Amino acid sequence: MNGLMMDYQLTLPTLLSRAETYNGAKEIVTRLPDRSFHRTTYAETCRRARALAVGLAGLGLQRGDRVATLCWNHYQHHEAYLGIPCGGFVLHTLNLRLHPNDLAYIATHAGDRAVIVDRSLLPLLQQFVDRTPIEHVLVVEDEYEDLVLFIVGGKGGYVERDGKVVSEEDLAKRLAMKEMQS
Repeated sequence: MNGLMMDYQLTLPTLLSRAETYNGAKEIVTRLPDRSFHRTTYAETCRRARALAVGLAGLGLQRGDRVATLCWNHYQHHEAYLGIPCGGFVLHTLNLRLHPNDLAYIATHAGDRAVIVDRSLLPLLQQFVDRTPIEHVLVVEDEYEDLVLFIVGGKGGYVERDGKVVSEEDLAKRLAMKEMQS
Protein backbone atom coordinates (compact mmCIF):
# COMPACT_ATOMS: atom_id res chain seq x y z
CA MET A 1 0.00 0.00 0.00
CA ASN A 2 3.00 2.34 0.14
CA GLY A 3 2.60 5.13 -2.35
CA LEU A 4 -1.17 4.82 -2.40
CA MET A 5 -1.83 6.83 0.74
CA MET A 6 -1.10 10.48 1.39
CA ASP A 7 1.60 11.45 3.86
CA TYR A 8 -0.58 14.23 5.30
CA GLN A 9 -4.24 14.94 5.90
CA LEU A 10 -6.19 16.65 3.16
CA THR A 11 -7.45 19.53 5.29
CA LEU A 12 -8.16 23.17 4.53
CA PRO A 13 -4.94 24.49 6.15
CA THR A 14 -2.98 22.13 3.88
CA LEU A 15 -4.88 23.36 0.84
CA LEU A 16 -4.27 26.98 1.82
CA SER A 17 -0.56 26.31 2.21
CA ARG A 18 -0.47 24.76 -1.24
CA ALA A 19 -2.39 27.66 -2.76
CA GLU A 20 0.10 30.10 -1.20
CA THR A 21 3.13 28.11 -2.29
CA TYR A 22 2.15 27.44 -5.88
CA ASN A 23 -0.33 30.22 -6.68
CA GLY A 24 0.52 32.96 -4.17
CA ALA A 25 0.93 35.66 -6.82
CA LYS A 26 -2.18 34.63 -8.78
CA GLU A 27 -4.96 37.17 -8.72
CA ILE A 28 -8.43 36.77 -7.23
CA VAL A 29 -10.98 39.29 -8.48
CA THR A 30 -14.33 39.81 -6.77
CA ARG A 31 -17.12 42.30 -7.23
CA LEU A 32 -18.17 44.36 -4.22
CA PRO A 33 -21.74 45.35 -3.31
CA ASP A 34 -21.13 48.81 -4.82
CA ARG A 35 -20.37 47.00 -8.13
CA SER A 36 -16.67 47.92 -8.07
CA PHE A 37 -13.98 45.27 -8.42
CA HIS A 38 -11.52 44.21 -5.73
CA ARG A 39 -8.24 42.54 -6.64
CA THR A 40 -6.07 40.52 -4.30
CA THR A 41 -3.80 37.47 -4.44
CA TYR A 42 -4.01 33.97 -3.05
CA ALA A 43 -1.13 34.79 -0.69
CA GLU A 44 -2.96 37.79 0.77
CA THR A 45 -6.26 35.91 0.98
CA CYS A 46 -4.63 33.01 2.82
CA ARG A 47 -2.83 35.37 5.19
CA ARG A 48 -6.05 37.23 6.01
CA ALA A 49 -8.00 33.95 6.36
CA ARG A 50 -5.49 32.72 8.96
CA ALA A 51 -5.65 36.09 10.70
CA LEU A 52 -9.42 35.83 10.89
CA ALA A 53 -9.10 32.36 12.48
CA VAL A 54 -6.72 33.73 15.11
CA GLY A 55 -8.93 36.77 15.69
CA LEU A 56 -12.04 34.65 16.23
CA ALA A 57 -10.18 32.56 18.78
CA GLY A 58 -9.15 35.83 20.43
CA LEU A 59 -12.83 36.66 20.89
CA GLY A 60 -13.13 33.56 23.07
CA LEU A 61 -14.61 31.19 20.52
CA GLN A 62 -13.64 27.53 20.95
CA ARG A 63 -13.02 24.78 18.40
CA GLY A 64 -16.37 23.52 17.16
CA ASP A 65 -18.23 26.79 17.80
CA ARG A 66 -20.41 27.90 14.94
CA VAL A 67 -19.68 31.13 13.09
CA ALA A 68 -22.36 32.34 10.69
CA THR A 69 -21.87 34.54 7.66
CA LEU A 70 -24.53 36.83 6.24
CA CYS A 71 -22.66 38.30 3.31
CA TRP A 72 -22.69 38.95 -0.38
CA ASN A 73 -20.18 37.07 -2.51
CA HIS A 74 -16.94 39.09 -2.20
CA TYR A 75 -13.37 38.74 -0.99
CA GLN A 76 -14.12 39.08 2.73
CA HIS A 77 -16.71 36.31 2.48
CA HIS A 78 -14.13 34.19 0.64
CA GLU A 79 -11.65 34.83 3.48
CA ALA A 80 -14.28 33.87 6.04
CA TYR A 81 -15.15 30.77 4.05
CA LEU A 82 -11.52 29.68 4.36
CA GLY A 83 -10.56 31.17 7.74
CA ILE A 84 -13.46 29.96 9.87
CA PRO A 85 -12.81 26.24 9.28
CA CYS A 86 -9.04 26.79 9.52
CA GLY A 87 -9.58 28.04 13.07
CA GLY A 88 -11.44 24.86 13.96
CA PHE A 89 -14.82 26.59 13.89
CA VAL A 90 -17.87 25.46 11.98
CA LEU A 91 -18.79 27.72 9.07
CA HIS A 92 -22.50 28.36 8.81
CA THR A 93 -23.71 30.45 5.89
CA LEU A 94 -27.07 32.14 6.37
CA ASN A 95 -29.18 32.56 3.23
CA LEU A 96 -29.93 36.28 2.98
CA ARG A 97 -32.98 35.56 0.85
CA LEU A 98 -34.85 33.86 3.71
CA HIS A 99 -37.40 35.52 6.00
CA PRO A 100 -36.00 36.90 9.29
CA ASN A 101 -38.09 34.38 11.28
CA ASP A 102 -36.49 31.54 9.33
CA LEU A 103 -33.02 33.00 9.82
CA ALA A 104 -33.64 33.31 13.58
CA TYR A 105 -34.71 29.67 13.75
CA ILE A 106 -31.74 28.49 11.67
CA ALA A 107 -29.14 30.50 13.62
CA THR A 108 -30.62 29.33 16.93
CA HIS A 109 -30.85 25.70 15.84
CA ALA A 110 -27.23 25.84 14.63
CA GLY A 111 -26.07 27.45 17.87
CA ASP A 112 -24.23 30.27 16.10
CA ARG A 113 -22.03 32.20 18.54
CA ALA A 114 -20.78 34.80 16.07
CA VAL A 115 -21.86 36.26 12.75
CA ILE A 116 -19.91 38.08 10.06
CA VAL A 117 -22.32 40.41 8.24
CA ASP A 118 -22.13 42.96 5.44
CA ARG A 119 -23.04 46.50 6.46
CA SER A 120 -25.76 46.52 3.78
CA LEU A 121 -27.35 43.46 5.43
CA LEU A 122 -27.35 44.85 8.99
CA PRO A 123 -31.06 45.82 8.77
CA LEU A 124 -31.86 42.17 7.99
CA LEU A 125 -29.68 40.90 10.86
CA GLN A 126 -31.23 43.39 13.29
CA GLN A 127 -34.66 41.89 12.57
CA PHE A 128 -33.70 38.55 14.13
CA VAL A 129 -30.37 38.67 16.01
CA ASP A 130 -32.04 39.27 19.41
CA ARG A 131 -33.81 35.90 19.07
CA THR A 132 -30.54 33.97 18.62
CA PRO A 133 -27.58 32.93 20.79
CA ILE A 134 -25.24 35.13 18.69
CA GLU A 135 -22.74 36.87 20.98
CA HIS A 136 -20.41 38.56 18.48
CA VAL A 137 -21.44 40.59 15.43
CA LEU A 138 -18.58 41.44 13.10
CA VAL A 139 -19.53 43.94 10.41
CA VAL A 140 -17.37 43.40 7.32
CA GLU A 141 -16.51 47.06 6.85
CA ASP A 142 -15.82 47.68 10.57
CA GLU A 143 -15.10 45.07 13.25
CA TYR A 144 -14.17 42.37 10.75
CA GLU A 145 -11.50 44.58 9.19
CA ASP A 146 -10.25 45.67 12.62
CA LEU A 147 -9.92 42.05 13.67
CA VAL A 148 -8.16 40.92 10.49
CA LEU A 149 -5.94 43.98 10.14
CA PHE A 150 -4.89 43.87 13.77
CA ILE A 151 -3.68 40.30 13.46
CA VAL A 152 -2.15 40.73 9.98
CA GLY A 153 -0.43 44.06 10.40
CA GLY A 154 -0.08 44.37 14.14
CA LYS A 155 3.42 45.05 15.33
CA GLY A 156 3.96 45.22 19.05
CA GLY A 157 0.21 45.36 19.62
CA TYR A 158 -0.47 48.11 17.08
CA VAL A 159 -1.77 48.35 13.54
CA GLU A 160 -2.20 51.23 11.15
CA ARG A 161 -5.69 51.52 9.74
CA ASP A 162 -6.50 54.44 7.44
CA GLY A 163 -3.43 56.28 8.72
CA LYS A 164 -4.44 55.80 12.36
CA VAL A 165 -2.62 53.70 14.93
CA VAL A 166 -4.88 51.33 16.86
CA SER A 167 -3.66 49.54 19.97
CA GLU A 168 -4.90 46.14 21.12
CA GLU A 169 -6.59 47.87 24.05
CA ASP A 170 -8.34 50.38 21.76
CA LEU A 171 -9.47 47.57 19.48
CA ALA A 172 -10.89 45.60 22.42
CA LYS A 173 -12.71 48.72 23.69
CA ARG A 174 -14.12 49.46 20.22
CA LEU A 175 -15.38 45.88 19.80
CA ALA A 176 -16.91 45.94 23.29
CA MET A 177 -18.65 49.28 22.59
CA LYS A 178 -20.04 48.00 19.27
CA GLU A 179 -21.39 44.87 20.97
CA MET A 180 -23.00 46.94 23.73
CA GLN A 181 -24.70 49.15 21.13
CA SER A 182 -26.20 46.20 19.26
